Amino acid sequence: MNTQLFSVKRLSILLCSFLALSGMMNAQTTVSTNFTNNNGNALVTFNFVNNNAMPVIITDIASVTGINGAETAELWYKPGAINGSPGNISAANGWTLAGSQTFTGVANTTTNVPQTFLTGLSLNIPAGSTYGLAVDCNSIRYSTLAAGTYTFSGGGCDIVTGTNIGYGGGLPPATPINTPRGFLGSVTFIIASPCAGSPTPGNTVSSSNPVCPNANFTVGLQNAQGTGITYQWQSSPDGVTWTNIPTGTNANYTANISIATYF
Repeated sequence: MNTQLFSVKRLSILLCSFLALSGMMNAQTTVSTNFTNNNGNALVTFNFVNNNAMPVIITDIASVTGINGAETAELWYKPGAINGSPGNISAANGWTLAGSQTFTGVANTTTNVPQTFLTGLSLNIPAGSTYGLAVDCNSIRYSTLAAGTYTFSGGGCDIVTGTNIGYGGGLPPATPINTPRGFLGSVTFIIASPCAGSPTPGNTVSSSNPVCPNANFTVGLQNAQGTGITYQWQSSPDGVTWTNIPTGTNANYTANISIATYF
């Protein structure tokens, strides 16, 4: 049966995502602390402040461990500043696990020279915001501090810790109660740039044209697009009135129709 049931008309690309992860970013910046390596347990908290007018993306965490061998590091975050006990570090208490990674620990109980704990992270810190962070591993080292607030800056961002911010303790979901404790290590991030220009999808194309009733076919783009694009497919019975397709949010959309339809 060769009855044509649809007309390929248009593809609506609603927006170019604000965070285009494929080459639309600036160089990395690393902010480090310089505390004395004099204590340790399994977790330490601090605040990360983004003073920029654009979001930043945390990509790497480095710190210090007290044991040799295989370990697992985690990064937890909670929107808003830590200002008093952070409570238990768990999803039930509003904390979110941003990443978990195994690494080979090199015991260091004397210096504040860190090693990489986590890489390839993509934790988005919105412009002008502060997030509470918690870094853990089996034997993380940190510093016992005198009362006060300590700030380390770079690239428009701050690591802030000290009184009512820096807490040390056991692995999640335990509540860290030792305070004030200073994070030993660094946070590496990139500043996200907005998209420039307009997408160029070309024509909307179909895997079959015409198609038979109730037979699957796929519509897509003439020109492949990069990452960071948000898609929304629409359909219309007349080419005038358009309706969003709830499941049509990828570059390609597989359809099955019984009446003539525009896409």
